Amino acid sequence: ALNETKNSQYHHGDLRRALLDAAALLVERDGLGTLSLREVAREAKVSHGAPRHHFGSKAGLLTALATDAFEAMQAAIVEEAGKQKDRSPKSFFEAVGLGYVRYAVNHPGMYSLLFRRDLVDPTEEGYKRSSDAAWGMLNETVMALSEVGFIDKKETPMIAALSWSVAHGLSLLTTEGRLADRFPKLADEAFARRVVKMYVSRIVQAN
Repeated sequence: ALNETKNSQYHHGDLRRALLDAAALLVERDGLGTLSLREVAREAKVSHGAPRHHFGSKAGLLTALATDAFEAMQAAIVEEAGKQKDRSPKSFFEAVGLGYVRYAVNHPGMYSLLFRRDLVDPTEEGYKRSSDAAWGMLNETVMALSEVGFIDKKETPMIAALSWSVAHGLSLLTTEGRLADRFPKLADEAFARRVVKMYVSRIVQAN
């Protein structure tokens, strides 16, 4: 009865948001392995049937959560772009890397979900749209660099793939503590940001 009363306090959209927030908290705190719809409901203090009602299944919930994560990463990139000294393609290229790594380091659980296509529905429209938009930020920036002569147009697919690989590898090595094993006094977000800046500088100088 208490849970039903709590449910009634939410509007439809508010309850959906509350469930996603609860799921995100659990993913960051406990990881993806132990997440269940019942645990999400308990964390949100609503009836145990609420998550299934809103998302249909655990995969539906995780798909919506991954969509949120892609959008949050894009927001981090936009925020980093706003800190740049100008609006040049090089500056936005740097912002893409900085925003990517910042999001991953500060939200490692949610970041890990972005690469678990086995847990989500990759054909869901919102998921596809947010995933494509996140990729587009990098790809379109690399294309813009080629338009102003910083990168050979024939190399844009390789530069985009290399840049994603560097950002992803750097993020994982930082969040999993592997960099700290090798660079105990350096391996933190600030160090990762310096690596991104160095990478961007080398890529632009080399082309």
